[in-house]
Amino acid sequence: MPGRKARQYCNDKHIGIVGFYKEKCSAKTFDRPVFNELLAFIEKNQGNVDLLLFQRWDRFSRDAGDACIMVNRLNEFGVQTQPIEQPAGIFSPANKILQAFTLTAPERKTTGDQSISLQVFAQR
Repeated sequence: MPGRKARQYCNDKHIGIVGFYKEKCSAKTFDRPVFNELLAFIEKNQGNVDLLLFQRWDRFSRDAGDACIMVNRLNEFGVQTQPIEQPAGIFSPANKILQAFTLTAPERKTTGDQSISLQVFAQR
């Protein structure tokens, strides 16, 4: 997802951007340089970041178990997770169901060029 689209999404939803990270890396693992920078930023700025936006759940992680652990870790820092292209409300029961379904769907094999993954740190 291009940065312009993400910024427009935040503008439309009145979400303040406090950080913007873009990576070209597989979401098979969370051991990704840019994602590690993102986590360090969240930890350092705990209380100032309460929302992590990303393109889709499969851009967040392709490993259901690791994804659930990371969502819980982010929640411990007060950060909610929300995919931009899967528009159920951030706190709606539908989003929780979609999240559970997507994270438990079979992991897909990646081939060829890796897609660009996008994370936006935001504060509502």
